[in-house]
Amino acid sequence: MVGIFSSMLLIGLFIYQGDPTATETASSIFKQLFGVEVSETFQRILFTVLAVIPLAVVGGWFGGQLLPPLVIPPRRKRMLPSMS
Repeated sequence: MVGIFSSMLLIGLFIYQGDPTATETASSIFKQLFGVEVSETFQRILFTVLAVIPLAVVGGWFGGQLLPPLVIPPRRKRMLPSMS
């Protein structure tokens, strides 16, 4: 969720500012790879999403490994053999 929301925030900032210096991308990368001409705004949006979402997933995994769980699950009670 963090990756999706931060991607949306960055995309909104790119569109609002319209500043091409925020992320410099090669304008002909899609033309070279796929033979498709696309706008630089689309390239910035795509590269932002492809960078932010995996970083958010890796950060969440790392935080889960680094910090202890907030709730420790209760231990199951062992049933002892009944004395007859």
